[in-house]
Amino acid sequence: MALALIIVASCGDKKKKETILPADPRMDQQMVRTSKDTMMLLDMTKKFLETLKNNDIDGAMSQLYEVKDNKVMPLSEERSKEIRKTLTTFPVLSYKIDELLLYSDSDTEVRYTIEFFEKPKGDNRPNTIKCSVNPTRVGGNWYLTIAKVAQENNYKNN
Repeated sequence: MALALIIVASCGDKKKKETILPADPRMDQQMVRTSKDTMMLLDMTKKFLETLKNNDIDGAMSQLYEVKDNKVMPLSEERSKEIRKTLTTFPVLSYKIDELLLYSDSDTEVRYTIEFFEKPKGDNRPNTIKCSVNPTRVGGNWYLTIAKVAQENNYKNN
């Protein structure tokens, strides 16, 4: 019986360590979502797409930013080259905004579909592509960003 008391007492002295997991932005319910935010994000995206539709890549690029450590910065030279290449490769002839996913200030996505070439009747080649922009709110202001695309391949980077 004394042994049982010692075991119980020793177990009581050990405190369980609490594991604090990083907050998932999609589970953060503290963000206030308003219709004003929704309209602003849709308007920003439409302005960006209309600029591209008018074949003004420089104008569209000037609307994009990078956010690192909660600081807004212009696009780096490397990132600017990546995005410019994509925008040049897939010109916007027309577009349709498909959906707005507003999870948190740092996890927001506006998905859209663009038509990048006109195809004649009977042509079975796909002429649309789905894309997205990722608005981010910093200091109460929204900024248009584009997330980096993860590329999968069969080659190992050694």
